[in-house]
Formats: sequence, C-alpha cells, structure tokens
Amino acid sequence: MTHSMYQTFLIQFLVLVISGCAHSPLPSVTEEFKEIQVSEEESECKSDTSCLQIFIMYGELGCSHAALRVEVTSDKTVFWDPAGGYGIAGSVDAIRLKDLVIDPVPTVGEYLEFRNEVPTEAAEIFEFVLERSDADYLYGVLKQSNTETLYDTQGIGLFCSYHISEFLEKFAARILSVKQVFLPHSLAEQLYQQQPERVLIVRFSKAGYVISVVRDKTD
Repeated sequence: MTHSMYQTFLIQFLVLVISGCAHSPLPSVTEEFKEIQVSEEESECKSDTSCLQIFIMYGELGCSHAALRVEVTSDKTVFWDPAGGYGIAGSVDAIRLKDLVIDPVPTVGEYLEFRNEVPTEAAEIFEFVLERSDADYLYGVLKQSNTETLYDTQGIGLFCSYHISEFLEKFAARILSVKQVFLPHSLAEQLYQQQPERVLIVRFSKAGYVISVVRDKTD
C-alpha cells in the first residue's frame, strides 16, 4: 500500500469511527429505565460470588473505551484494559503487562476514580455472576496460564471493544452470546440483551461521580 493510499484509508477509517460513535453518552438508557443510586462499596462484586464486569466508557461525543474485570475471589482477580490508560495516565501508579493491570489490580471504585481524572462523561458496568469454574477459566485465559487457550491481551489503539468482544465471543460463550464489534456502544447494546445480574450507570461531573443501578420501570 502506497503512502497516499494509506493516508486515504486512515482518513476514511477515522471518519467511520467518529461518525459511528458520535452520540450522546448512554444511548441505551432511555426513559423506560429508572436509576437507583448505590454506594461505591455496593458497586463491587459481592464477596461470596465470582463475577465478570464489563466497562463501557463515554466521553462528551460518545463511546470512548471498553475494559473488563474477572473476579474469581477477592484475591484472585484480573483487570484487562486493552490500549487503555490505567497506570499510564493520571495519578495512578500500577504495573501493566500486555494490557493486564497486574499490580495492584483495581477495584471498580479505583477504576472509576481514575476515570474521574480523565475526560469521562458516563459509564455502564455490566455485571454477570459466574460459576467458580467459569471464572477460573476466563482468569486463566487472560493470565495465559492455560496453554491450550493462549490469547494475546496486548491491545491496539482504538480497538478496545473489538478486543473485548472478540474475547467474549471466543471464550465466554457459556455465559453470554455476543458478536465481535468495533464500537463500545455496539457491544453495550448486545450486553443489555444478555440478562446481566445488574447494570451500573455512572455519571461523572466536576464534583465527582454518582453510581446507580438501572432498572426497567415495569419491575
């Protein structure tokens, strides 16, 4: 591919990304839903369960990032931030290895504190309660401890939700059914249909952020 052809492709690609992701934050949260405020402590995975938490982040112009967290137990947890900035931007000091945040692994609250330091308007957190065996499996794939399912967690810029949805499609089919997509809000649209245990909505402002559980008004 010549340099001029590459430039043309890159410009077309960026236009597609911007046009596809240019929308108000939380496009799936309509008037049909009600939001019930919860504390930061209540946003964490319950201590007696294993869970998968998928984060969809929104900036002023639309969706901006996706990440996920698998908690087998409180001391056996992995956070995957493909092409993200946790431990790089802001004031957070953390060790990353192939886009896994390994030391320390952030809690939900710690990740939201970081997002409060960088341009973020809102977030959705989709939480799925897992069987211990399923959580162990996903943890092992991400940590590359299972040689039969080696998976490269190193992300490419702008491809965060592409990587996350690819991982879910390949390895989490026992838990949910999603197709690989490029835009974070397109992944969110699928996740709403997968009967998560709960969906947390986070709204950021200069004063901080508010966490709520979203419910259908008919519930």
